[in-house]
Amino acid sequence: NNPGDVEQAILAYQAFLSSAQSVYSVWYDNAKYYLGLATYDQATGITDPAMAIAKFDQAIVLLKNFTIDANLAASSFVDDALYYTGRAYHEKGVQELQVLSNSPVPNGTPSVNSSLVLARTMYGSPALTAVAKPLADNARYQIGKTYYDEAAFSQAAAEKLTTNSTTDVANRQSLYNFTLDRLLSALPEFQTVLDPLVAYSSNNSDDNAQFHTARIIHRMAVIPVDNRVEYLKTKTASIETVVNSRVVPKQILVLDGIVFETARAEYNEFIAVNAKFETSSLVNSVYYEVGRTYSAEGYADLTNRKSLYESALLAFANVLKSDTKSVRVDDSAFEMAMIYHYAQQCNPNRNLPMQMPGDEEMAWGYMIDYMSINNITDKQLSDAKDLDYGSPHDCLSPLGVMSFVDAIK
Repeated sequence: NNPGDVEQAILAYQAFLSSAQSVYSVWYDNAKYYLGLATYDQATGITDPAMAIAKFDQAIVLLKNFTIDANLAASSFVDDALYYTGRAYHEKGVQELQVLSNSPVPNGTPSVNSSLVLARTMYGSPALTAVAKPLADNARYQIGKTYYDEAAFSQAAAEKLTTNSTTDVANRQSLYNFTLDRLLSALPEFQTVLDPLVAYSSNNSDDNAQFHTARIIHRMAVIPVDNRVEYLKTKTASIETVVNSRVVPKQILVLDGIVFETARAEYNEFIAVNAKFETSSLVNSVYYEVGRTYSAEGYADLTNRKSLYESALLAFANVLKSDTKSVRVDDSAFEMAMIYHYAQQCNPNRNLPMQMPGDEEMAWGYMIDYMSINNITDKQLSDAKDLDYGSPHDCLSPLGVMSFVDAIK
């Protein structure tokens, strides 16, 4: 949305509603609902978390008042207002978590975000989740997403605790426990969206549900096994959860059954031959995540590093070859450059016992060239230049760009 257009729309709705006669207009409920929705849209475009939170609060008041106004009970917008009240609480909660994530030292005592709890209450209303309702699949997906978002921030906080001090070890475990609890709460919600036996009147959230099912397993695979073992000690052997209509004991899900290959099996619903979601707009994000699974494995597995890195490069290259302007293109170029760095192919004096296709200079060159041409100024380029390679880094050179581009076409 154009911020100026949204602001003008808000002023127009307010002007209409300021008239005492507006309540008698057939457009009264439209104006009330769209004033709340426009305020929500305005909040989503604000980058400062504190300002965004304040604007979401305004949207919540407008939308929530719509849902409880007896004079509007017969309006066709009641369900939509309820849903977007949930979305406003949801986005507010994410902003609140973002503020907390900016603190330098996580305290290891995660708590449930109250705004996300209220979002789940709104999403979970029978007026939305009854399968005959047009927003039922969206509401169910968003319930899962609230849990997933809590998990993502908790996991990121755990990964900031890098020392083996007694305090860091305990806090890290506490954060991972919360992460796994939230991921396992999200999973059944996504699976309900995907359940072929649930007869939704429409379902436009199934690809998102599949993607986040894969992301949940991917996130679990990243958590160190020792932390997963400790988490299981807090659970009983009888707890079960559903993964793609297969009932899997939680112990298997969190331990033996969770490896990067398990996540890739779920991602394959987008990229395998005749995949169910092969036309989804999420395909490029899937290739990017698949690349990250192979890259993470390759970094940890010296024996199979060559083949794993080659698989990662292929996945990232699929993003770069895309005809669409994916938000993951610069991320994929960055990840490819990192693989070449880890392989240390640029400096012939490093002499690692492996060979990679191409060389690191080409990857760095492509990334720098791509970002320059497309005027990309996000954090990736500065991250690349700030990494501790030594002084100077022998591969930060825009050489070999054309040969690298030719190689991935």
